[in-house]
Amino acid sequence: MQQALTARGLPTDLMMDHEFTEEHRAVTAFMHRAHPPTALIVDSSSRCLVVLDALQRLGIHVPAQCSVLVIEEARGKKCITPYTTPPVTAIAYPMDEEARLAVQLLFERLADPTSLQRGEVRRIALQSTLIPRASCAKAPT
Repeated sequence: MQQALTARGLPTDLMMDHEFTEEHRAVTAFMHRAHPPTALIVDSSSRCLVVLDALQRLGIHVPAQCSVLVIEEARGKKCITPYTTPPVTAIAYPMDEEARLAVQLLFERLADPTSLQRGEVRRIALQSTLIPRASCAKAPT
């Protein structure tokens, strides 16, 4: 994710890489900056619950003051973010397909160990789906 943010000229110092017990503190620190973020992207449904709780405790209204987006498993799985208040906008990705491809690529590398020495790189893009819900708003100007 850091590489994608950098490629688009966005700051990476707001990335949160903490355990659940640390996330309230991290969200609080982010939101008390001189220029707090107008949106938070969360990498799992369970972390999203902690982020929503922290924002609520800070009196920050989602999405009026801060949008929240979660990256979670593809539709059809047991996702909790449609049932939060507000329901959280999601980028659904095919985790099962990602795992299947990872195992397939591993077996291909094991079958041809010299591929690493040749520097072969494969880029695989998986289809993700944006699921708009009530947690995102236009950024303030």
